[in-house]
Amino acid sequence: MKIAIIGAGTWGMNHVKTLIHMNVDIAVFEPSKINKEKIFKLFPNIKFLDKMNDAIKFDAVIITAPTPLHEKLGSFFLSHKVPCFIEKPLAFKTEEAKSLVDLSKKNKTLVAVGHIEHFNPAFIKLKEYVSKDENIFEISINRHGMARPGFDTSVDVIFDLMIHDIGMMIDLLGTQDAIMNINAFSVPCSTDPFGFVKALIQFQSGRIVNLSSSRISHQKQRQIEVQSLENKYIANLIDQTTQMYTHNEVRANDKLSSRKSLLELELDDFINAVTHKNKLTVPISLAYNAVKVAGIIKGLVMKNNILQTNKQL
Repeated sequence: MKIAIIGAGTWGMNHVKTLIHMNVDIAVFEPSKINKEKIFKLFPNIKFLDKMNDAIKFDAVIITAPTPLHEKLGSFFLSHKVPCFIEKPLAFKTEEAKSLVDLSKKNKTLVAVGHIEHFNPAFIKLKEYVSKDENIFEISINRHGMARPGFDTSVDVIFDLMIHDIGMMIDLLGTQDAIMNINAFSVPCSTDPFGFVKALIQFQSGRIVNLSSSRISHQKQRQIEVQSLENKYIANLIDQTTQMYTHNEVRANDKLSSRKSLLELELDDFINAVTHKNKLTVPISLAYNAVKVAGIIKGLVMKNNILQTNKQL
């Protein structure tokens, strides 16, 4: 199988390294001379494409270019019926994400989206617990840490971090339980107007989801807590552990791991979907719904911040 990587910045480089480790035949289209030199130093035998159009001859493409380009690049390859893996978020705007969904359906062409936490063994185990418990009423997902070096400053914390947790929320609860209300606010800092973001989501069933994300915390945290009438489930996505409590007693304590990295598992999933028509773990429909919810949260944060500023004045 031949895969073209479109854009090889910080995260795109991880795709390059992983696919080479997987012995996949790849080529890279990267307009930045600086990035091309970095790749060439590490992998002197790698193939570069002179023109992006050359990628339509490949079996699939991986789009790791900046998010504002996702809709344009995705549309180009989908119009040529080339299966696409698009890094998260699918797009910044709901209408752009919808355009990609529609084109994927129209041309019957596969699109996977890089919501990598869905391949985390701790999340997979948590899904197993949740699927067997009909009395869940609250989910809390917290994702905190310091901004990583070289992160894309054009992507706010909602579309950079919280988008992961919105996707997992949708995966855990499904789409049949409609969202009835969302409220959100942020605590800005000097370097980031979206320094800390909190969202409260209420569903038609009465279930409540609390999401919080930040890039200003000195302690890393990626944790999900699920509360039901009788049980509590905790998934630590960093340590890849899960616990199950019943009436404050530990009923299960799972230490999970995988021989493969999460990115390798994710790319395996995409390759198998292209070559063997396997069902995708993260279909474009889930990614689209995540963009919709993220857009609502961002709009509410911006509105509430303006109201708070006016109140202070």
